[in-house]
Amino acid sequence: MLRVNAHVDSIVNHDEWFRWPSIATNLTLKKEGQYVSPHGEPLFLQLPQGVNITIRLEGVYRYPWLDIRNPKSVESFAQEIKDYFQPPFLVVHGDSMITMLKA
Repeated sequence: MLRVNAHVDSIVNHDEWFRWPSIATNLTLKKEGQYVSPHGEPLFLQLPQGVNITIRLEGVYRYPWLDIRNPKSVESFAQEIKDYFQPPFLVVHGDSMITMLKA
C-alpha cells in the first residue's frame, strides 16, 4: 500500500477547518502504474515483510526523517535536517505513530 500523508485523522465533524478535512490517500499498488497525489505531502510505502519492489519517484523532495527507535537516526538527526532542508516539515517515526512537525 502507498499512503500519501502522515495524518490519517479526519476533522469532518470539527466546527472549524484549518486544512482539508481528510488529507490522507491510500493507494493499492499494482504491478505497473502511475500515481499522482492530490495533496502532495510525504509518501509512506507499507509492504509485507520479505517483499521487495523497485519504485521510481519523480518530482519529489526527501523529507527529513527521525526514527526515535533507532539510536543512529537520533545521533545523525542534526545532519539530516541540514541535508534535507527543503520541505517545511519533518517526519518523526516511533513504535506506534508517525507524525510530522514543522522543520
